[in-house]
Amino acid sequence: MTNRLLAGLCAALLLLPATAFAQAAGGDDWEGFKPAASGTAPAPATGTPPPPPPTAPAPANTTAPASTTSAKPTSTSTAPASTAATTSSTSAASTNPATAPMTTLAPLDNKEPAPKLVSTKETVQPGSEPHDPSTLHNSLTDPANLRDAAGENGQVGVLHVSSAHFGRAGMLHLSASGQYFRSNDFPVLDASDTRTAGVFAGGYNFTNWLQAYVNYTVAANTNTKSAPHLIQDQGDAQVGLAAGYEVYKGLSLGLDARLLLSPGTGNQDVSRSVFGFAPTALVTYDFHALSPQVPLRAHVNLGVVLDKTTSFSNGHTLTAAEEFALQTQKYNRFQISGALEAGLPVATPYIEYTGFIPLGASDLIAPDNTSVSTGEAFNESLGLGVRVTAVQDLTINAAVDLGLARTVAYGIPATMPWNLLFGVTYTVDPFGTGSNKVVEKTYEKQAPAALAAAPAPTTGRVEGTALDGVTGKPISGVLVAFLDHDLPPVATDANRGHFQSYELAPGAVKLNVQHEGYQPATADATVEAGKVSSVEVRLMPEAKPVAAAMGNLIVKVTARKKPVAAKVTATAGTGAPIDIPPNAPATALPAGHYTITVLADGFDAQSKEVDVAAEKTGTESFSLKAAKAPAADGVAAPKKPMVVVIKNKIVIKQQVHFATNKAVILRDSYTLLDQVADAIKTNGLKHVVVEGHTDNVGAKDANLKLSQDRAAAVRAYLLKKGIGEDALEAKGFGDSKPIAPNMTAKGREMNRRVEFTITEK
Repeated sequence: MTNRLLAGLCAALLLLPATAFAQAAGGDDWEGFKPAASGTAPAPATGTPPPPPPTAPAPANTTAPASTTSAKPTSTSTAPASTAATTSSTSAASTNPATAPMTTLAPLDNKEPAPKLVSTKETVQPGSEPHDPSTLHNSLTDPANLRDAAGENGQVGVLHVSSAHFGRAGMLHLSASGQYFRSNDFPVLDASDTRTAGVFAGGYNFTNWLQAYVNYTVAANTNTKSAPHLIQDQGDAQVGLAAGYEVYKGLSLGLDARLLLSPGTGNQDVSRSVFGFAPTALVTYDFHALSPQVPLRAHVNLGVVLDKTTSFSNGHTLTAAEEFALQTQKYNRFQISGALEAGLPVATPYIEYTGFIPLGASDLIAPDNTSVSTGEAFNESLGLGVRVTAVQDLTINAAVDLGLARTVAYGIPATMPWNLLFGVTYTVDPFGTGSNKVVEKTYEKQAPAALAAAPAPTTGRVEGTALDGVTGKPISGVLVAFLDHDLPPVATDANRGHFQSYELAPGAVKLNVQHEGYQPATADATVEAGKVSSVEVRLMPEAKPVAAAMGNLIVKVTARKKPVAAKVTATAGTGAPIDIPPNAPATALPAGHYTITVLADGFDAQSKEVDVAAEKTGTESFSLKAAKAPAADGVAAPKKPMVVVIKNKIVIKQQVHFATNKAVILRDSYTLLDQVADAIKTNGLKHVVVEGHTDNVGAKDANLKLSQDRAAAVRAYLLKKGIGEDALEAKGFGDSKPIAPNMTAKGREMNRRVEFTITEK
């Protein structure tokens, strides 16, 4: 320590002559001044200077005599501003540093003070943001809330459902997840089953449209009906390659090709392994493209899984418990799955549906040797979960899968009634350089204390950045106006979307921000005297109007194969009816679902539900039947009976027709309901429940209300036909009691029905 201090002092002494020489040769205010001896006048500024006096110079803190010329004043922390610093300098003619006499320097504390740091601002350059920033302080509609993280198998997606939108290139997703299940009487009666599993996965985005992933699964299952009770399944692995691309704003399409490896039990090599292949089509839609206020993203996966793993048995017939423990498959499968996630600050809740329909499955047998249909036994589940995104780069996943299938069949692993899942995903850019930050520092030059102090600042400025609210990219040419100030607007620059205001008086200021193609926005800022306030403004793109897709419809109305003049109307939902000329050229209609009603004098009314496709022409034909003359009571006698009473049911042979999404009975169902009223009277039924049912399209609450309203409308019609109020009860069940799968249009039509249940005869 002492040696370093001595070396520093020596170096400083050696530099003193050079410093003095530089000051003498610099030609500044010090040039021409001579060292002043006590009691003598200063030498002339011209001519050869006399040699310096042998006496030592005056101390630096002494005041020079009145005849001494004062040096350039500088501020010090110890002397008052009026004190003049005494110094010596070489003559302007002394140009040789080697022969120049040593001079006395001004005190070190007399030099100009260093500039003062006023403010520091750090900004992240676009494109170099953190891997997965925290969503903790985001707004409710911030698109960044929807994080691109790995699912259970390492692919970018939700949990089981893959996404066609992969996120930034160069991202590495590392994930680990676990599963837990326990149940009695599963998969057969008197069996107790416990299952745990773990999946380790990783995925890498080569580009923003190409990713690869790999995963490895281990599982242990204990069942009192399997031999042995504990069966461990290790070595299942998958390797996949997926491509996805945004084909339209918000809509991404992709394809996933996955190789499956399932080693045989009791085997450490691949000699008895089963290899499979699973190509899957991917569809993703981000609703931010439709409206910034809808923080949703939807995914759909369709594909096939080719991996018949029953070769594990090696000739041994597996029990249902063993098939579940080993997850063996006798049939190739068709996969259909979908997910909807809501990107919110802190966390992203989601819902998933997955179904695997066996291909070529027939004559399925349950463990009790009864026949089972494919629709009862195929794997089908509904997942409810949440992803916590409040921590940067770390996604925490928790979910529960609820099994929708309750029937077990040999050849298809049983569906668990429930399965608890949990896991974490870490996202990192292994080859990136991290975030590129731009640090902007503002300094203020300090005035010497000897000079008059500068007046305190009375104004300030506002600076900021204008960003695209969807992509987060800077926008150039944005006009920023300052309300309540008579000043012209300023514009953002071309590189960073940055702007800076004029000098403004301290206080609150409101900014009005506008750019073509974006919704106008406002922002609030506070101006502080002598400071620059920062603000960030996000502009949301204007929604472009979408022209309604049009289709064409031709309606033919005949009776006995001859055209009939009739009134034809088409009604879509709750909209107003649209008249369609019958037996005429095509009528243009917006694409959609319609109820077509045909009325003609002397003929029974008819109605039909049709779909009008965009840019296509459809034809619907109606063959009217002449109305039968009314009987003595004024009600037309039906041509054939449409109602029959069987046990505790009034069975109707055709559906009661309603206007689309309404509880309005169509005229062509009046005859049917008249026969229902006649059956109640004829059979002396004391109490009948009118049941309303719907398909599963739409919200459950809305379906329940619609079914209740339709049942009430039928009850009201029957009351008008003379049925007592105590004999009828209306009850809606919504979509809770389907009689056919809702996967097809025919099935949904069958589920939209009215039934009559006899509770007291």
